[in-house]
Amino acid sequence: MISILAHSIPDNRSASQGSPLYDVLPKHGLGVLLVLLLPMAAWWVRRGSRGARWAGRFLEQYRGLPSTHRLLFWLLIASATIHLGLVPTHDHDGFPALYLADAVLLGWAARRLAGGRTWRRLTVVVLTVSIVGYWISGLAGNPPDQVGMVTKLAELAALGLAIEPMRPGRIRRLLTSSATVSLVVLTGLFAWGGAFVAAGAGDHRIGNVPGPGTLLPPGEDRPPTAEEQQAADDLYEAVTVSIAKYADLEVAAINGYQVASIVGIDHHAGNPAFGKDGRVLDPVRPESLVYAQTPGGPVLLGAVFEMPAAGQPGPAVGGPLTVWHGHENVCVTAAPPFLTGLLSPFGTCPVGSINIPVTGELLHVWIVPGAPERFGELSDEVRRSYLAQFDL
Repeated sequence: MISILAHSIPDNRSASQGSPLYDVLPKHGLGVLLVLLLPMAAWWVRRGSRGARWAGRFLEQYRGLPSTHRLLFWLLIASATIHLGLVPTHDHDGFPALYLADAVLLGWAARRLAGGRTWRRLTVVVLTVSIVGYWISGLAGNPPDQVGMVTKLAELAALGLAIEPMRPGRIRRLLTSSATVSLVVLTGLFAWGGAFVAAGAGDHRIGNVPGPGTLLPPGEDRPPTAEEQQAADDLYEAVTVSIAKYADLEVAAINGYQVASIVGIDHHAGNPAFGKDGRVLDPVRPESLVYAQTPGGPVLLGAVFEMPAAGQPGPAVGGPLTVWHGHENVCVTAAPPFLTGLLSPFGTCPVGSINIPVTGELLHVWIVPGAPERFGELSDEVRRSYLAQFDL
């Protein structure tokens, strides 16, 4: 059974892919390019003001704006340009038309602002609809990315400027500030929700959209070949036999596993010596064991294998059955190391913790009877159903 190590399938996979929440979707590239061309467009208008009457008149009107309104103008133009770039790259029913309408209305609001015409009500309505539309789009399964987040932050800043009271007062300022902060928080929450909705069940299958904090290899889900199925079965049997003795915590401790205090139903007990031995996917030397604490005592759930360095793909001996996964943008405390969460859509970690950009790839092997995925994710529901028998 352990001979599978000598016959590991060469892994030529490219780098694993993470959640779009922390990246830029290729279909948003055109919008980014158009925004980068805005300075050239501004230079062209300024140069054209010497000969074209419309350009000269527009530039004169723009220069007459207060500084906050100039900033608002460019925020509106930037958002309109991004949405214009989304039109030819999206093929979902209705979405190109909505993006085009958003671009036109945002551009119209900017033009009215620069022209000294009534603009405030139109701007507030258009920006609010655009922001709420982003929330709905995320919950409909469209994964948010950094372009979308930056665009919404620009729109939120523009909305804050647009609703700034013309007659400043303590109550008015409090209300506008509270509204702006609330919208920022809600946008972040909906971005989280959209990222998890796009990831579906969140299991580690090739071809799935990775959830926040997860790295998955690229490719498409497919049935395993007969050789891959046999290799996966051999690996599972070898691991099951080799870790059975670790159900006894004393044996696990003697062999170097950190089992002094087990809490929760997903406790990873690492083995520092095995983590540094340079061996890859050795069934008798898993880098970690997974336990659950129950009223009847700790219960062994499985093992975790880890690649020695980040960026190295694990040997997928079972093809689509043994999909390695990594983690990205996790937040941990500096000392002692403790997981505090994931990097937020706005690029922040909880106070007192730091961001770990990427970890080494992992492969779980679950020995829980009836586990839907022997090498995938083990849901809390399945864990609790299995652990119920140990509630003595």
